[in-house]
Amino acid sequence: MPRKPRLEIPGALYHIISRGNARQKMFLSDDDCRRYLTYLAAYQQRDRFRVFAYVLMPNHVHLLIETAAVPLSRTMQRLNSRYSQAFNRTHRRVGHVLQGRYHALLCEKDAYLLALTRYLHLNPVRAKLVKEPGDYPWSSYGAYGGRPSPVAIESAEVLRHFGNGVRSARARYQRFVHEALGDGHERAYYAAVEGRLLGSEEFVARLRPTEPAPPSVRRPIPIPRVIALVAGYFGQEPRALHGPGKQRNRLEARAWLAYVTSRHTTIGASQLAEALSVDPSCMSRAVQHIETRLHSTKARSTLAALLTLLGDQPPHAER
Repeated sequence: MPRKPRLEIPGALYHIISRGNARQKMFLSDDDCRRYLTYLAAYQQRDRFRVFAYVLMPNHVHLLIETAAVPLSRTMQRLNSRYSQAFNRTHRRVGHVLQGRYHALLCEKDAYLLALTRYLHLNPVRAKLVKEPGDYPWSSYGAYGGRPSPVAIESAEVLRHFGNGVRSARARYQRFVHEALGDGHERAYYAAVEGRLLGSEEFVARLRPTEPAPPSVRRPIPIPRVIALVAGYFGQEPRALHGPGKQRNRLEARAWLAYVTSRHTTIGASQLAEALSVDPSCMSRAVQHIETRLHSTKARSTLAALLTLLGDQPPHAER
């Protein structure tokens, strides 16, 4: 079953987990931890994302990040690749350091920010590495108490929920964390809806991409007609969608054409690619590109309008 596309949203809160390959350790020394945090701080300064919490465990990493304009996938690819290369070079190893793709959970900030910072800071306690979260040197918990951190931590936004005075807010936050010392693993912080969304029903409904139509109700519309309808919606001539090219408007129209045909008609990707004289892989990338945008109101409106245009064709009923 194909992986669901990541939801890339500027200004969103993500709980990120990177694991060592085959559950092996990704940190073998304190120097490894320092190196990872140095790289994290460098990319934070470069890509302008905000870090609310982190914890480096022997075989995995938790990050709580609010993104900026740079896509999270680009930042994480660079960070993980740079650290993996340095790890192998330092320890004279070869092969994968990290286990496949990192896990990114898009979280409802207002509902989960405080709980997630606490959960991350208690990870070393749950793993029985320390008895107190403040005893673990490789988490952001110390920054919430005023200690310096190699990574800029957005503790002020969390601490304001615990009072106006910095000293009293820090003390209340520490009590807040200690209240959960006996809590165990929280599965919802890893799985959630589709493994991608953590939040209320309204939050999930707003961000979950529109589901493709089931095969039984897909429209058997002719390829020339669907090309003409989608091209016309975007103010393009049908022939403009054929062949290679990099003009933004035509690429946008063709991406939507690929999506609506593959998800809401009986036309296959290879059929459309042949009709447009392009490589089938272009159609697949276009579909994935649109899927990552379907959380937005604008994209949903575009999809609704295109499906309305196709609606004059009767749905296909399988027998």
